[in-house]
Amino acid sequence: MGQPLAASEPRSPSRWEALGGALEPVLARYEARVAVGALFFPGNLRTGSVNGDGACVVPEVLDVVPATGSAREITARLRATGPTGSTPTAAALERAGRYLLERTPPDRPRALLLATDGWPNCGAAGTSLDARVFSVLSRLAEGGVPTYVLGLDDPSQGALVDVLNRLAEAGQRPRRDGIQARYYAVREARALGEAFEDALASVTRCTLALSPPAAPAESVAVAVDGRVVPRDPTHRDGWDWSDPGRHGVLFHGGACEALRSTGGAVRVQLTRCR
Repeated sequence: MGQPLAASEPRSPSRWEALGGALEPVLARYEARVAVGALFFPGNLRTGSVNGDGACVVPEVLDVVPATGSAREITARLRATGPTGSTPTAAALERAGRYLLERTPPDRPRALLLATDGWPNCGAAGTSLDARVFSVLSRLAEGGVPTYVLGLDDPSQGALVDVLNRLAEAGQRPRRDGIQARYYAVREARALGEAFEDALASVTRCTLALSPPAAPAESVAVAVDGRVVPRDPTHRDGWDWSDPGRHGVLFHGGACEALRSTGGAVRVQLTRCR
């Protein structure tokens, strides 16, 4: 995260600085409507040491617990730290996901946003990729907490691109717009802001939580302002289940864009029947 965001411009902001620059305006737009928290990892971000005991350690508590109006605190915490250490992605997702599952109501949309530029490299001794991260992402998604993957990537590193794609698929929120990257590939400051905007908008506008979740034998019909929206398992235009456990429905493509453009003046009707 200490490398320049634009590889061809060594004097451009670092990926860490660009992340903070994109977070501030985007979170400010949503902080009145979205309870946002933050977890910075690894643990030695707080000490500044590159290696040592904190290189693969995740803090016991979140840096900022999810709350409305948290944008300023999150960006201040990010500015007060810096990139160092390894990448214990699996443990970080486990910690943040457990908090959401245990501390937030199941009838509200919940999601994680993973911003990373590196391999999940804190697995068993002698391995460079911690494969546990994929099962953690899948388990959280099945429980109603999907993950959007924001990759501050290097397109010349094909293996890293492949891992980021796999992370996005496991998190159940891959991009489906016909491009190669399934994650949100971020190589410019403007694109980073757009990725955060898109992910947060999907959580706030395009997700409808169900409590209790729909049973396997239960059918659901969805209408927006009286217009029936078809189910679309391809995620191009319509709705589909937000996760395998049927904790909610998620709108995609034109259906999602229509909801996002209304400014809230829309009525979503969901009919459940057995």
